[in-house]
Amino acid sequence: MVALLLKESFEMSIMSKTQLTNYCPSCLNDTLSLNSRGMIEIIINGKKMDAGHFIYNLSKDSKDDIFNAFRNKLEEFFKWYGQFQNKLPIKTVEIVSGDFTCEKKCHLDLNYKASVVDLIIPGAIVEQALKDLAEDYDLKLAL
Repeated sequence: MVALLLKESFEMSIMSKTQLTNYCPSCLNDTLSLNSRGMIEIIINGKKMDAGHFIYNLSKDSKDDIFNAFRNKLEEFFKWYGQFQNKLPIKTVEIVSGDFTCEKKCHLDLNYKASVVDLIIPGAIVEQALKDLAEDYDLKLAL
């Protein structure tokens, strides 16, 4: 589950590929990088819509294009979830991608997904979008 951590000094820009590193789950080095293009999935309370993902391309898409695609998919989810009879408060939000590569060419499991919060989409934007849409669609947040 992804905890939405805010970085107060985070600049509102997409970082270069060299800055997009995480620890590889195979070799445990900080050599895992997000690919320049791929797919981002949105999973809320363990639920995912069939169309609950969007494509990104860091070399072509502007930061606004990526933020708008994220917001649109999040809003689609909130519309869908808002129609449920028994709506539970939103406790977990996962914004993940499986499009990572280890510089040491480690084999990553096909089901491996890691958070892209603060890599592509700033945590502050995620938090604000969640608050705004929860209010618009009368949903409760319990993050």
